Amino acid sequence: MKIYDFGLRLKKLREEKGLSQEEVASRLNFKKSTISGYERNVTTPSLEALKSMAIFYNVSTDYLLGLTDRAYIYLDGFSEDDKQSVAQIVEQIREMTKNRLM
Repeated sequence: MKIYDFGLRLKKLREEKGLSQEEVASRLNFKKSTISGYERNVTTPSLEALKSMAIFYNVSTDYLLGLTDRAYIYLDGFSEDDKQSVAQIVEQIREMTKNRLM
């Protein structure tokens, strides 16, 4: 059984963006101590904070909460042609990955 760590997931998302806790706090209008508390599992975010972080990191709240390990890419604001292009790229990556595993 895999143990889920909310704080670790947040920290990994922040580090993937190459941001410090101070930078994330500033962009989300939080205190640095709040971000630190979330990452250390000392503080639990409110629903509004959770929603803000999901939007900021471009993932679902389910992903943040550990209900799924699938991150999401939101395509809001993309044209239908752009959405189709993204879908084609994703399918090409899946095929390349599948071929490497064979």
